[in-house]
Amino acid sequence: MNTRVNPTNTRADVMNTEADLTNTRANQIAGNAAVIPEFLTHNRTMMETLLAKSTE
Repeated sequence: MNTRVNPTNTRADVMNTEADLTNTRANQIAGNAAVIPEFLTHNRTMMETLLAKSTE
């Protein structure tokens, strides 16, 4: 038996999937933005520690 595909519903599914991907990407970017300051603080602390040790 042949199954007839409804192009309108298929397009809506594609658009919903694209929206989900966009939201996922936005969440990833927000997550990265939240982590970056902590990462930079960690790097600075490590650099200051290494500098202090190198001048002892």
